[in-house]
Amino acid sequence: MNENDLLAAIFDLQRHDLEIWCARGWVRPAASGGATEYRAVDVARVQLICEMRRDLAVNDDGIAVALDLMDQLYEARVRLRALGQAIMRQPDDVRTQIETSVRKTLGG
Repeated sequence: MNENDLLAAIFDLQRHDLEIWCARGWVRPAASGGATEYRAVDVARVQLICEMRRDLAVNDDGIAVALDLMDQLYEARVRLRALGQAIMRQPDDVRTQIETSVRKTLGG
């Protein structure tokens, strides 16, 4: 999606705001052949930022914190998924040992 399409798709989005959000790194569109391309993740972030500002009256500092926490959570999920896949490639006895150790650590 290009910038004009994005601006048309989100009714309360202003070009100036989008430029600021991109400069702050809140939205990171891809550059493709000299053109800016907004992917689904970018559109979702823009919608979220608009909703936080409009519906929740979150200021810019709060938005920055929320986006940072979301990014950290996403990265943790990616790493946890990779760890789970690596564990599943292990022999049964190793997986059992890992499961036992995790249960003990979690107290269950």
